[in-house]
Amino acid sequence: MGNHLKEYFRSKGTKDILVVSSGKIVASGLGFFASIILARELGPEDFGLFSLSLAMMIVISGITGGSIDQATVKFSSFYLNRDKKKAELIFHTTFKIKIIIGLFLLLAGLLISKPISRIIFTEAGLEKLVTLSFIGAIGIIFMGYVLAFLQSHQTFGKHILLEVLNNFMKLGIIGVMLLINVLNPINSMVVFVVAPFLTFLVGLTIIPKTFLKTSNSHESLLPEIIHFSKWIVLSYIIFAMYRRMDIFLLNYLGEFQAVGIYSAAFIMASMLDLVAVSLFVVVFPKVNRFITRNEYVNFLTKFLTYAIPLYILTCVVFLCMSKFLVIKFYTADFADSVSILRILVPGYAVYMIALPLSAIILARNKPQLIVLIDFITLLVMFIGSISLIPLYGAKGAAVAALISNLIFLILIISWIIKEVRNIPSVESAPVMAGN
Repeated sequence: MGNHLKEYFRSKGTKDILVVSSGKIVASGLGFFASIILARELGPEDFGLFSLSLAMMIVISGITGGSIDQATVKFSSFYLNRDKKKAELIFHTTFKIKIIIGLFLLLAGLLISKPISRIIFTEAGLEKLVTLSFIGAIGIIFMGYVLAFLQSHQTFGKHILLEVLNNFMKLGIIGVMLLINVLNPINSMVVFVVAPFLTFLVGLTIIPKTFLKTSNSHESLLPEIIHFSKWIVLSYIIFAMYRRMDIFLLNYLGEFQAVGIYSAAFIMASMLDLVAVSLFVVVFPKVNRFITRNEYVNFLTKFLTYAIPLYILTCVVFLCMSKFLVIKFYTADFADSVSILRILVPGYAVYMIALPLSAIILARNKPQLIVLIDFITLLVMFIGSISLIPLYGAKGAAVAALISNLIFLILIISWIIKEVRNIPSVESAPVMAGN
């Protein structure tokens, strides 16, 4: 057992996970401290406005750019060791797609911010926050391109360095604003809009840009990219809806203050995402190269051996320390967030298992299955939220999130068990695009 552990921790995969995880801890820590400053200075109501705007920015960027990042990693990581020119062409094609998306978002932000403001915030005069959400989404999708490029090349050190830089800039600028007493929801959003653009510019200086000069036709690649991306777009839309549905429905059915209280617990619980995302970032380009059943079985055995105890330990630690963490970081004004956090943690911790395992579904060219799973989870979240929020407020939203996340995990594991059993012992080559 001791030799097995030593071999595990010496492996490149484990080292990559440790690099990404430790870096994401630093990056998320910086972002977390930035959110603490904002929560303390803005108060529950203004922090609720800021949280809604930030949630909108993340949703927009995930829907419009996240699928392209996944396609970039999937296809380029497959071709990098087989056909470098084709990999370069993939980078070139997806970069052009992102430029088109960015222009569309800019136009949308200028034209439809006012009506969206009335829908999201249920009052006029806050369209600047909506405009900033659209512009900030552009920065995120371009920053995401650089991160996807580095992930494809498995250059995880530089990948995580950019993430740390992004949140370091946010914390630094917010600290300056605090000193000169100019913090408000709009100025806070400006910080979160500018930082991704600056990170993207820095990222361009550290990646090779030969893909910009490629002269090959990208028409043959578009069907592959579009086929994969169309399902991932749907997945991102549905995932973004149910991941932020609790906040938006709380706002619609409750008050800004309830959103602020819930958002404090949500931000703390979503810190667990850093482990899940770290695992996915490392696992996805590796799993995408698997061919035989034994490769999948070995991966599943090793992964679950460590992921399940990690899940249990994480839940126990957070549940025991939730009151201390909330009061320490958010002050007694957010005391109601403690019980919400205790409900959210077991649900959000399941992503440490579910998200890395979803890489197998993508590697098996079944993105449409991810869409189906996301849709079922969305229905559970919606029914739970509209049923429980009127009765229990923020706690009801937390229970709905817990139930839906557990359903998500069960569906992922059920399909993977069925799929792996059907994989032949030997396959000639992986299929790049499903039908």
